[in-house]
Amino acid sequence: MIINVPSGMNKVPNIEHLNVCGVVVTATVTNSTFNEVYQYYKDMHRSNWKGSLSTKTILDGIGYFGSGFIRSNQLITKFKGKRIKDLMNYLSSKDPENVYVVTTYNHIQTIQGNRVVDQSGLNLTEDYRWKNLKVDLIYQIKSIGDKRMAKKHMTKRTSKYSRAVEIVKSDLPQGKTRKEILFRISDELDTTWNAASTFYYKAKKELSL
Repeated sequence: MIINVPSGMNKVPNIEHLNVCGVVVTATVTNSTFNEVYQYYKDMHRSNWKGSLSTKTILDGIGYFGSGFIRSNQLITKFKGKRIKDLMNYLSSKDPENVYVVTTYNHIQTIQGNRVVDQSGLNLTEDYRWKNLKVDLIYQIKSIGDKRMAKKHMTKRTSKYSRAVEIVKSDLPQGKTRKEILFRISDELDTTWNAASTFYYKAKKELSL
C-alpha cells in the first residue's frame, strides 16, 4: 500500500481548515472513502459534532473498517517528544514501506516514509506544515481492509450496544440521570463518553423511553 488522499476528501470545501484529522486517518489506512468514514463517526455523535475524535475512537474506527494495527513501542521510546520530521526522516531511510498512524499535539496523521496525509492533503516531509509538532503515540498498520477483522469489531460493538440497552432499560425508570447512566455505560463497556452517549440515545429511542 502507498498512502494517498482518501477518495472524496478533495470535494469537501475548505477541508484543510476542518477538525477532521481522525476521519482522514481512518479513511486513509482502511482504503475507505472520506464520506463513509465521516458518516460512521457522525452517527456516534450529536448533530452539532464538528469532527473532533479521541484517539481511542479513531483506533476503534480503524478496526471497524477492517484494518489491523499494533502499538509501536520501540518507535515511541525512540521518538516520543521529538519532532515529527525526525520520525519521518528516520522512516524514510530505515522503514519506507510500512504505514504508521502518529498522534501529535491535538492532531493525528498517517505517515509512510517521507509521505504524510492529513486534511491538508498529501505532503512530503519538508513541505508538511506540522513537521515540527512533537510525536506522542505511534501505531503501525498491519493489515488493510481485512473483512474478518471488520466483522469481529462489528460483533463486539453490537454486543456492547446490547448491554447498553439493558443498562438504560434498568436505570432510567429508577430515576437515574443521563450523566449517571452514561458513566455506568462507559465504565462497564470500557468505551468512550461519546460512544456511550450514542448508545444511550439509540437505546432510549429503541425502548421508547
